[in-house]
Amino acid sequence: MRYRCGKCGKEVELEETFGIIRCSNCGYRIFYKERAPVIKRVKAR
Repeated sequence: MRYRCGKCGKEVELEETFGIIRCSNCGYRIFYKERAPVIKRVKAR
């Protein structure tokens, strides 16, 4: 799954393991999940 580092903004590919999560570029530990490029539409009533 792709994430963006909160400090340097680099895209990081993180595997689904329960180890230490750090940016490979700056070592920061806060990531933001990338949104899907497809817009989802839901019909509301």
